[in-house]
Amino acid sequence: MKPKLRILMLTQYFYLRHRGGSEQSAYHLAHSLIKRGHKISFGFSLRRRPDIIHIHSPSFLPMAIAISKLFNIPTVLTVRDYSLICPLGFCLWNKSTSCSLVEFLTGDMPTYAKFYPSHILSPLLHVGVRLRSKILRYFAHQTNQIVCISQAQARIFKANGFKDLSVISNTTHFPVSQNVNRKKQIIFVGRLTPGKGADLLVSLADKLPPSYQLIVVGSGFLATKIRHSRIILTGQIDYQQVLKLYRQVKLAIFPSRWPEPFGRGALEAIAAGTPVVTSNKGGLPEIVQNKYGLSVEPTPAKLAQAIDHVVAHHRRFTAAIAKDRPKLIYKFHTQPVNQYETLYYRCLA
Repeated sequence: MKPKLRILMLTQYFYLRHRGGSEQSAYHLAHSLIKRGHKISFGFSLRRRPDIIHIHSPSFLPMAIAISKLFNIPTVLTVRDYSLICPLGFCLWNKSTSCSLVEFLTGDMPTYAKFYPSHILSPLLHVGVRLRSKILRYFAHQTNQIVCISQAQARIFKANGFKDLSVISNTTHFPVSQNVNRKKQIIFVGRLTPGKGADLLVSLADKLPPSYQLIVVGSGFLATKIRHSRIILTGQIDYQQVLKLYRQVKLAIFPSRWPEPFGRGALEAIAAGTPVVTSNKGGLPEIVQNKYGLSVEPTPAKLAQAIDHVVAHHRRFTAAIAKDRPKLIYKFHTQPVNQYETLYYRCLA
């Protein structure tokens, strides 16, 4: 029997203080590993030196690699965004390779200014952030293993010079009971930014099926622009309330424009028995598989057509989720934990 491990997990925020997808994913993984008898810590101690360091945020890379080299501790890095490739990442919306410095100055920076007018940074600071990304990328290559969270994300990393990548899905909790008395509501959960497609919601609200409402959960600078008689804007709410809403609505929508590394919200909705409509960007189609909903181009017209189709065939999609529930639990709960355990032991060997 293999020994239980002491694992140091480095995350930017702790789960109870921050509701980002990265933190949720790290929490669920840590919780599952603890149930298997492993010891998880979130701070380094000389007295209880970890067997392995699992990095969930690139900002910890310099410190983690220094500890790794000093004490001969293996490191695993799970990349949950594209900051090691490009700090702004608009260049990755329509192609796999990152921008050159000229493209960064003439493309990504103006796009940032257009989409985020209230968050404009000085050109010098933008260049500084890009330099930081290059430095962190150097440290990333010093880890024992880099893990991507979807095949789509791995393809982008490989196209930008990263090799020997593992792909391990995020994990989530699958609730035991599901509410079948669903309301004529559609839910969007995410940051209210153009990257998440939040600017499409008002146009989409005009195209909803009759008597349907759109619940918008999240915060961001677009919140002041999301106003419509058929939209309920909740702001940021408790994570457990989000999970409860997933169980009471007919459909969840995730119209991201950027190539989502994974798409945790779509998985959480499906885990609650709720079909989804997503964009066809990044890792979202890998979760949906056009079996538990539809993945389409993120335009109001295409999204509206997909919503109409899923609503019209709601029983078929919910039946597919219910039938495949054991497979989904294995793929997005049991298997990822098995894969991380195997990876940890391999790094130690």
